[in-house]
Amino acid sequence: MRIAGIVLLVLGILLIASSALQLAAPSSSKKHNGLSESQQRMDAFIPGAILAVIGIALAMFSAPRSIITATPADEWLSIKITPAAAEQAKRAIAERRYPSGTGLRVVAGPTAGTFEVKYDMATDGDDCVGEDQGVSVFVEKQFAPAISGRTIDFRVRQFVLEDRSDV
Repeated sequence: MRIAGIVLLVLGILLIASSALQLAAPSSSKKHNGLSESQQRMDAFIPGAILAVIGIALAMFSAPRSIITATPADEWLSIKITPAAAEQAKRAIAERRYPSGTGLRVVAGPTAGTFEVKYDMATDGDDCVGEDQGVSVFVEKQFAPAISGRTIDFRVRQFVLEDRSDV
C-alpha cells in the first residue's frame, strides 16, 4: 500500500508538470476543445492534484506494522540480576557507549564448572536469552542448563554468578 501511495504521488506530480508544460508551450490557439485557458489549467491541475493527494494519504496512513520480536521458549533463560549488578551493567554500557542490544554474557571460566560474566551482544541462533531489571543476559545453549535459575550480582568491582544455593 505504501509503495502504491508513493507511485500515485509521483504520477500526480508528473501529470501536473506535463500539463503545465503543455499550457506554457506557445500555441496558435489558446482555445482547446472549446475550453478557455483557465478551464484548461483546471483540467490539467485537478487530476494530478487528486492523484497526488491519494498518493500522500496512502503513503502516510499505510504505516508499516510493528514487528514483535519473540524468543522461543527453548531459547529463554531463567536468570536473576541483583539491583547492584543491573545498575552497574546499565551504567557501564552507557559510559562505554556500547551499541544498543549490549548485555551481559555468561561464558565458561578458566576451570571446569566455573563461569565469567562480560559485556557482549547476542549471536545469531546460538544463544539462550534472559532478561531481568532491563538487562539482557546471553548464554550459549550448551551452558544454559548450568546457568538457569542462578543470580548475577556485582561485588568488589566484578560480576559474580551466584550458585543456586546462595540465592
